[in-house]
Amino acid sequence: MAQGTTKILAAPGNRGWFVVSLAKIIPGDEAAIAPLLAQATTELSTVTGREYSDQLRKAIRDEAGVTRNQAAIDGVVRQLAGSN
Repeated sequence: MAQGTTKILAAPGNRGWFVVSLAKIIPGDEAAIAPLLAQATTELSTVTGREYSDQLRKAIRDEAGVTRNQAAIDGVVRQLAGSN
């Protein structure tokens, strides 16, 4: 948002509206939040890498035409769990 602007935002679950008005922007102290930024960067890079690998795996399965035999999968799970 830009300073001096107002926006109307819908509340989750159709529960109403929020009116947000930004009167003044106060810059933060970069030195004070540097540890938080480093932690957030680490966490986001982990999540992003996992997301990319999940998307690649799905694209490979779709391209190769892989299908799942759920009955066979359930049978193996039962067999490994010892509940034939």
